[in-house]
Amino acid sequence: MERIKFVITLLLIELSSYSFGQQSDCKTVLLECISSMSSIKTVEPGKVYFIDMSIHSDLKRPNPAIPTSVNVKTYMTSSQISVETNKMVIYYDEYDSFSIIPESKTIIWSNGGKVKDQASRALNLENMQKDVVQKSNIKGCSNNRFNNKDVKSIVLDLPADITKTTKVESIEFTIDINDKRIVKVNSKFSSSNDISSQEIIYNELDYNYKKWKPLPVKERVFKNNKLLPQFNGYRLINNKK
Repeated sequence: MERIKFVITLLLIELSSYSFGQQSDCKTVLLECISSMSSIKTVEPGKVYFIDMSIHSDLKRPNPAIPTSVNVKTYMTSSQISVETNKMVIYYDEYDSFSIIPESKTIIWSNGGKVKDQASRALNLENMQKDVVQKSNIKGCSNNRFNNKDVKSIVLDLPADITKTTKVESIEFTIDINDKRIVKVNSKFSSSNDISSQEIIYNELDYNYKKWKPLPVKERVFKNNKLLPQFNGYRLINNKK
């Protein structure tokens, strides 16, 4: 009997050390991935940064007015940002801002402004993400396949204080092992949130995108002070000051 107790004790110690080691290793992988993706904090002049992502949300009370799935394409230069979805398009630069809503055939024209300090915002986001990872427990960590690539899936259980603030209970990160970048994020929300879960898939991330030409955003809407042909029938709301 004593021998059996001794073997069980050794087994429990071994499992405990393995669990701790696995948590530590998985957190290291995730933190390295966050650092790698945050290493480029500002858009270099003359370059276009492009992000294509798909977002799917599971609503607790489905609402026809709220899309559950949306594709978001973001184009960013050192002086402008364009965001395109199937519901809205936003163009923003130093001089102008346009919000285009195809469903209601409406264009809202507002003042633009300088693109805020990207490096500072990127650093704040990186620090916040790392803080969440450090404070959370690893619920699961496994190697899988996603889109024909080797990936690691890491599930975090968020601490109560962060859940109280964000209403997020757990996050699953899917990481491309070779590229060291996040390719998918699944979040599960607390019962007080209208969304039960949300999935974000990063379809493409390119820091030197060549298929999109930067233009003053006004030229994407007007030509010779008239709306472009694709906006015929649109109502223009001018909020410029």
